[in-house]
Amino acid sequence: MGKSDWPLILFFVGMAVLIIVLRTVKNQRVQRIRGYITAHGYARENRMTKREHPTRDQSRIQCISEKLTKAWECEPDWRLGQLISNLMGPGPHDVFYLEDEKWEVLLDEFLKERKK
Repeated sequence: MGKSDWPLILFFVGMAVLIIVLRTVKNQRVQRIRGYITAHGYARENRMTKREHPTRDQSRIQCISEKLTKAWECEPDWRLGQLISNLMGPGPHDVFYLEDEKWEVLLDEFLKERKK
């Protein structure tokens, strides 16, 4: 090894150290995220699998679809997002977890108001 090889060697050593540091930081972040997920009940093992979920009544699909169609026909200029937002009312809402029975109630109330 001559004098001219040292800058190259130092460069590769520096890169190796940088890679080790970045992997350590990444692993720490991953562990923090996993801890958050586990602490807040979002871990996969806490979720029900499709097989464990009770079978839902298939007739609800047609019933809710018809009510949604009637509601949208009452306000044809609204986009679907507007219709859903107006059905939910003011405030932040998470439609993902809203049960179908609640949707039916919201649609019934909406249609009842429009008939007046």
